[in-house]
Amino acid sequence: MHDSLRTSPASASLKETETLKRKYFRKDIQALRAFAVLAVVLNHLWPLRLTGGFIGVDIFFVISGFLISSHLLKNTLETGTVNLWQFYSRRIRRLLPAAFTVAAVSYLAVWWLLPLHLQPRNYWELFASTAYAENLYLFSQAVDYHAANQTATVAQHYWSLSVEEQFYFIWPLLLILIAALSKTNRRRVSVIFISVFTLGFFVFSLWFSHFSPHQAYFFTPVRFWEFGLGALVAIATPALRKPVVGKLNWLRTLLAASAWFLLLLSAWLITPTYLFPGWIALIPTLATATIIAVGTSGALPLLRFFTDFKPVQIIGDASYSIYLWHWPLIIITPYLIRDILHWKEKLALIPITILIGYLSKRLVEDKGLENQWFADSVKRTFIAMLAAILCFATVTFALNAHAKTGLAKAHQAFETALESGCVGPQALAPNSGCTNQLGLPISTSLAPEYDYTTLPTGCTETNHEVSPGMFYTSATCDFRVNGNTDSADTIYLIGDSHAQQWNATLTEIAKKHQKLLQIHTIPGCPVHDFRKFMTEAEAIAGSGHQCALGSAYILNKISADKPGTVLYSAYAKTEYLGNVTGEDLDNQAKFNRALGATWQTLADAGVKQTIVLADTPYNDSVRDVNCWNFAANPAVDCRVPRVQALGTDPLIPASQVSSIPSVKLLDLTDYFCDKEYCYAVAGQIPVYYDTTHVSTQYSRLLAPQIEAAIGLK
Repeated sequence: MHDSLRTSPASASLKETETLKRKYFRKDIQALRAFAVLAVVLNHLWPLRLTGGFIGVDIFFVISGFLISSHLLKNTLETGTVNLWQFYSRRIRRLLPAAFTVAAVSYLAVWWLLPLHLQPRNYWELFASTAYAENLYLFSQAVDYHAANQTATVAQHYWSLSVEEQFYFIWPLLLILIAALSKTNRRRVSVIFISVFTLGFFVFSLWFSHFSPHQAYFFTPVRFWEFGLGALVAIATPALRKPVVGKLNWLRTLLAASAWFLLLLSAWLITPTYLFPGWIALIPTLATATIIAVGTSGALPLLRFFTDFKPVQIIGDASYSIYLWHWPLIIITPYLIRDILHWKEKLALIPITILIGYLSKRLVEDKGLENQWFADSVKRTFIAMLAAILCFATVTFALNAHAKTGLAKAHQAFETALESGCVGPQALAPNSGCTNQLGLPISTSLAPEYDYTTLPTGCTETNHEVSPGMFYTSATCDFRVNGNTDSADTIYLIGDSHAQQWNATLTEIAKKHQKLLQIHTIPGCPVHDFRKFMTEAEAIAGSGHQCALGSAYILNKISADKPGTVLYSAYAKTEYLGNVTGEDLDNQAKFNRALGATWQTLADAGVKQTIVLADTPYNDSVRDVNCWNFAANPAVDCRVPRVQALGTDPLIPASQVSSIPSVKLLDLTDYFCDKEYCYAVAGQIPVYYDTTHVSTQYSRLLAPQIEAAIGLK
């Protein structure tokens, strides 16, 4: 093994580091860190108040790009190389002790407090975080970071640390390569490389943010340009460090003050509706780079009342640990206090988080970096890291096995309860005679079988290419017998994910009556026949390529197959259709026209009946989606007024104004709500699987109502 893995003059390097740290210590950068972490914390506590607080992560990325590049360039420009083992070893000792401590506590909290069905994903994401791959996991799941009340895990915030570590891994190698290729004029070549790197990845960020906005937020290359901005400031440091006097000092102060003002505006005014990190991310990142750049030649007296303020410096110094602890505290506290976080609890969490972060900085973060036993041997550092990751992997598999066993018992308890005839919508149905409508849940754990996205047994998936490189997935469930090919025995289910949530219900019906079920659903897409009133370009601009072209594909297939029945549903309450050039229609008028055209297309194709399934009540926008997991009696504590939960569903007016005889509205609201309230738990079982979708265990019990609407007995 390489000699540098055995021992290193750690004591000398630590002393040198402390000397350099005192010489170039930047209180303005500490203030930036304090601002960034507080912005993130406040955004996570009040996402609808400080809507742009997530820009704190982008501030951290610019700072990291500056600091790490300052260190690396000092070596590559002078010697042409970097001791990579020492570099990575120091990163490990600097970052992993606190990160692994928070992860270990989070494993324990999840096991102790969270319901079983939430545990496996938390364990897997915690493990991904300890391997610094959390952002790639979220990227693969296409998670929407900004979705209000989304069922997030205790580890979701590790995505930014994963991005940072992945950058740390590749950046030294690139700088060494550039130095090796430029024996002379290393600084000039490095300036050109960093500039091209930053600009190139900024352009890539613009494209990918538009192409796949949810995934773009977590994708490492989309963030490279933000680190690059910091690197550009770092390589310009020798020029920026020259003494500045007179009027130029006033210019520096004005630039810094303006940049701080832009950061405040960004945190207050930027919203998740922007494609991020797109062009709008230039505002906070350029402001951060400006503050770092103008502060390089000395402190700014007129701003020191803020940047040097002792509490600001303490928070900035502990910002890494505060960031690590804040999110698990936000996620776990409701389960600990058995209630949702109200404003008082949220206010209390702020000083608690800062205190825990401060103690973690002093007792874990600093001790890990200064530990002489690890500092004296790079080999020990790497072995300790690998051993810790192996330990986390073992714990993850063991705890997942435990959760799986518990979920199997919960599933069996529900299946047994079905025999009573008073479960879920059966209990809530008018005149049911059941007395357990407001009873405690049979179980607060949703078995994997109740995931609405799970393809039912007897169905096969098929990928359809709606345009080059763009696919959507459908399913075929064929229960016909004796070679039956009668199109009247074919049922189509079409729409978005709010149609998909009825997969299992329709599958049971098709199996019982030996029908062919075709499932064609596109998440986020209210399938409609745009071809009758707008151009393809307008449809794509309004709802995206996959929705527009997928809709056309589905309707063409229905026209060819001529099924007897089509069931249609969509989350139309929150979906919007594009405008036709020169028109100005409200959203309901758009749906009336779009769905009217769609249902007419189905009728013209010979579809005997189109059943419009009215949308289910709101969930995430009217209650905390995890309320039923920790409320004393979720049937009572998590219910909301009927008028609030229903909102305005465009499907109902659109079907009511339709003059097409084959169109029939099926409104199942009375199986989710009584005359006053709509429920998160009804008849002792949870209604929803996630933020907006009904659990399969609940939707299955509505098969008789849908069966009757289709005309099957």
